[in-house]
Amino acid sequence: MYIAFIVTSYWALGELLIAQYFARQISACGFKPYFIIPPTHEKVLKESGFQYTILFPKMPKINRVLLQDFQHKYRPVLVILSDFINFHFCEKHYGLTCDDLKIFRGRIGTFDNFHWKLEKREMDTYGFKAKDVNDVDIDRYGFRLLPSPIVNPGADCLGEEAYCYPLVDDYLDYDDKAKKKLRQKLSLPQDQPIGLVTSAAWQNTHKQYPHVEKFVRYSSDTFTKILKGAFEKGVILWVGKKPDFNPGNEVKIIHFDGLTPKEFETYAMAADVYISKNISSTTLARFSLSGLPTAVLINSGSAVAGLEESVNYPFRMFPVGWYKFLNPVLKDNPYTRLVKEMEIFDVPQTVEGLKNLALNEEARENCKSEASRFRERLERLMKPGEIVETILGSRR
Repeated sequence: MYIAFIVTSYWALGELLIAQYFARQISACGFKPYFIIPPTHEKVLKESGFQYTILFPKMPKINRVLLQDFQHKYRPVLVILSDFINFHFCEKHYGLTCDDLKIFRGRIGTFDNFHWKLEKREMDTYGFKAKDVNDVDIDRYGFRLLPSPIVNPGADCLGEEAYCYPLVDDYLDYDDKAKKKLRQKLSLPQDQPIGLVTSAAWQNTHKQYPHVEKFVRYSSDTFTKILKGAFEKGVILWVGKKPDFNPGNEVKIIHFDGLTPKEFETYAMAADVYISKNISSTTLARFSLSGLPTAVLINSGSAVAGLEESVNYPFRMFPVGWYKFLNPVLKDNPYTRLVKEMEIFDVPQTVEGLKNLALNEEARENCKSEASRFRERLERLMKPGEIVETILGSRR
């Protein structure tokens, strides 16, 4: 039985990765995942081994024919949107609307990554309140799949046919003793702090508003100060777009344009701490659940010396924002004990916080304990294969 995943976000990989994790787990139960994706994600899908079809930007008639052809040929029993919000607004990119989902005869559903039904909320984006977002009705998109983290594993799903499930199940075998052997293999120093940083393409493609440009530049300069202070005489493993600063003799940067998934995991297991600027990152979730100490740099919006108020805005997902938007899903969420939130503009305290995570044995053991407790909560949730069987059972 085929299960289709429709991905319409052409710039971010997070939604695709969440769908891939789910697809990998249900394929082990005998289901056949099939992806319908933007052309920007073709390389990732080729590497995954899943079957896929590519959507054509600005060609609605062709895209509808593709969907009809897929329905006729494969007859998917379920069709799952990777991101219902993005699909709701994708008409200008692909010409598709909610009504086009009527092409399919199988059940329609969606991932609900941020627990949309918790409460009505504003989507704060680049310091603005996004328009029309609260008009999106998630009930139009069928059953809901709530991945944890970021969703609280003990959350009330609020409504019928909503299923909270573990986002990942393939944890890293992170261990401080094994870390030493890996460092030797990778020719990395044994006695120096090593941080891992990733730079996603979408985080370097922000809106060209004057206040955003200034804020991003100021934030990036501050991030540089933090890394220099926290990893003085240490090493930063930087994966993604090359950093635009010269660390001098204070910290060594080892840059990788890209790594295979296996290589990336190996370097992660050789690091002391992973540093992100996106609380919703799937990589952050996987690494933190593996016991690797992790930190996410945020801005809660307090006044910043040297930066006028008109260009300052809070964020939990740099540089987009989403500080207020993510408040409900993070409230009383044990994930905030597992991943350490640190204020990017409180440089001295954040530097000390990162040093503590990288070097303090008690702090590192606490990370492992929190990861173990969170994983125990996840074990009590339904697994993707069980959820699919339940949905299909209710259909018969």
